[in-house]
Amino acid sequence: FAVIAALIGGTFLLDYLTPRGIPAWVLYTLPLVLTSRTSHPWSSSVVAAICTGLTYLGYVLTPEMPGVPTWLSQVSRSFSLAVFPFIAYLIHREKSLTQERVKSATMAAEHEALREKSQWLQKTAAEVQDLYDRAPCGYHSLDSTGLIIAMNQTESEWLGYSKDELLGKKRFTELVTPAGVAQFRERFPQFIRDGRVNDLEFELIRKDGSTFPVLL
Repeated sequence: FAVIAALIGGTFLLDYLTPRGIPAWVLYTLPLVLTSRTSHPWSSSVVAAICTGLTYLGYVLTPEMPGVPTWLSQVSRSFSLAVFPFIAYLIHREKSLTQERVKSATMAAEHEALREKSQWLQKTAAEVQDLYDRAPCGYHSLDSTGLIIAMNQTESEWLGYSKDELLGKKRFTELVTPAGVAQFRERFPQFIRDGRVNDLEFELIRKDGSTFPVLL
């Protein structure tokens, strides 16, 4: 901005010392073009207005050039009315397009980062699910009523059921012997209250009716 101000001041001084017939006002385009380097969107229009005003102030203050018709200087100065706003418009338009390109590039980069993160999360979730399903231990989750809401592949294979036959359809008490049902009804409220149970022995019933012992 200091350079722009210095150029404007220098151009005005030169214009003031130059006869009207010499279009020194054209040099105002230099500071105007430099506004393309500034970050403020209003700088080009403000500088264009200042340069236009100083052009006409210079016309009033500078002496006429002998042998040059008055109308020629007037037409020359009037031309700045079109030149300065047009340059300011082009600069403002270029800044807007640049900002849009930067914004689009930023959004594209963010989208790509989100896509990569989503892929990583999906891969991690798949690995965790595989670890859960293929663990050497049987895992299951029950709701507060004892309904099975999750079970890993290991335990479902032990029982001989598919997951679709178990999840949301069978209760744990349907998979144990009568002695296990009594023990479950006694200890499950304790588990809900304390958050843990240890070394409970059950006989689980497979789909084919056979049983096998487990330690829960």
